[in-house]
Formats: sequence, structure tokens, C-alpha cells
Amino acid sequence: KAMLRVMKYCVNTQSRGWTLQPMRKWDGKAPFKVKIYGKSDANMSSDPGDRKSVSGTTVYLEGTPVMARRSGLQEKTSLSICQSETHAGVGCVQDMLYYVKKVVESVGLEVELPMVMYMDNQAAVDLANGWSIAGITRHMDTPIWFIRELKEQGVLRIEWTSGEENEADMFTKNLPHKVIEKHLKMFCTG
Repeated sequence: KAMLRVMKYCVNTQSRGWTLQPMRKWDGKAPFKVKIYGKSDANMSSDPGDRKSVSGTTVYLEGTPVMARRSGLQEKTSLSICQSETHAGVGCVQDMLYYVKKVVESVGLEVELPMVMYMDNQAAVDLANGWSIAGITRHMDTPIWFIRELKEQGVLRIEWTSGEENEADMFTKNLPHKVIEKHLKMFCTG
């Protein structure tokens, strides 16, 4: 059934394709620093079998979603929505740093710092932007310190975005058709 559904989708959306449309163009002369940003989201305890959360991330290069448009079960069961969102955020940051930034720098281009990572959970954003670990969040201190160190080094900035503007949301749960179509405009033509 699933394969039939995929085949039907492919047949019905033949004109749809991946769009690479950078938000800026380089004239090749002036110093140019490439912008990288990411968006992450999580759906807590969505797997009925083991109550693991689903992460969704997208990394953008000059406004174009270039990699890590992914969805997957988190390795550990989260104890809070904040923990689930933080785990997804750390995965997105790792993709931004270790894949996109390294590839851009490997071809001799510079990356504009700080890179920005958007999350739609205010508690996770506040935790990443603060410098205290309370007793209730002590179990997540390693991922938080990873993000905070990058912030302190000027490599990363964490900002809140609304769930409606977070395309990574479509990688974590079933959404209404209208919302899917809205988010797909960022990724596809047709």
C-alpha cells in the first residue's frame, strides 16, 4: 500500500522538483560570506511502540534548503518537549557545522558567522540562550553546553520562529494538506 501511495504521488506531481534559488548572488569581486541557517522541530513521544520522539531538520545555504531535509526517530526517549526539541536542534547544528560549513569552506568560501538556528519551542530557545542548568534540566546539560559553547565562540545564534514558519515541522508529523503545500513551496517548484 505504501509503495502504491508513493507511486501515485510521483505520477500526480511530475512537474514538481527541487528548487535551488539562492537569496543573494555573488558578483565574484567583493568579499562574500555565505549565509547558512537551519530549522529544527520535534514531535515528542510520537512512536507508540517506545514513545521516542521524531526529529525534523533542514539546513539552508543562502536561503536554499540544501541538505539534511530529514526526519527520524531520536535515539533516546525524551522526558520533556524541551528535551526533544533540544535534541533535534543539536542534530541540526551538527549538520550545519560538520557538513554544510565544512563543504563551503573546503572550496575556499567564507561562512558568515554567527550561523542561525531556528527552533519553534521557546523553552528550548531560552535554555540554549541562558547559562544556567536547573535541576529539572540537568539530564540535558551536555547538548546544551555544546550549543552554548558555539554561541560563546560566535559561531551560532539560536532564535525562535513560529511553528507556522518552521518548514522542519513537516518532517515530524502529519500536517493538513494546506500547511504541507505552504512548506513545500520552500523546497519544490510545480
